[in-house]
Amino acid sequence: MSNARVQSLTSLSSHTKSSSSSGCSGRGGLASSSDGSSKGSINCGSRHSQENLPLVPSSSLQTLRSFDREVKELEDRLVFPQKCLVFQLSQEDRHIIFQGDVFHWSSGQWAKVIMVLFSDILMLLKPDKGGQLHVVSEPILLRNICSIETSRKHSTEILLQHYTSPSNTIPASQKIIFRAPTLEDKAAWKSLLEQKVLRARGGHIENVGTSETFRSGII
Repeated sequence: MSNARVQSLTSLSSHTKSSSSSGCSGRGGLASSSDGSSKGSINCGSRHSQENLPLVPSSSLQTLRSFDREVKELEDRLVFPQKCLVFQLSQEDRHIIFQGDVFHWSSGQWAKVIMVLFSDILMLLKPDKGGQLHVVSEPILLRNICSIETSRKHSTEILLQHYTSPSNTIPASQKIIFRAPTLEDKAAWKSLLEQKVLRARGGHIENVGTSETFRSGII
């Protein structure tokens, strides 16, 4: 595990901008050593760049550097690939909300990973047999998630669309597609993602998307 974990997610935001692009548990989850239909969608019409969005909510109720133990324990198990900037996961007011095994669509195939929903970010992690957690990609700010599509051809699938800031012009967008193990798990992810994204965005939803919005051709 890298000892260079000194950058905050604020630094990560700057990196993303310049690049080209507690604790409920679901099934499986962080203790797992494996590799790896509700309808509707939420679509936010306005695009926000990461440079305008604070990565760590401010709070006057917590003492400085009062970090969540569960988050810190998870951070100590992280392994960062070369493509991913090393960052500090432990932050004030950051807590694990929900986590569980999902199947993530990446590079033309499905891969079993652990998805972790924090109070302000979403992360995908790949566990190994030694108990370490390999970071699949840089975390996604909940405030940057602009679409949550749950009406899909596959009954347990959810598509998320989020904005990135590769330049000073119009923000680009990326998709994350995952399948929950069961309909029950999908319903839990749907409910919590909608709640937390709405809260992170200040409750502002400008458009309601349809199942055709951001349609994926991978099914």
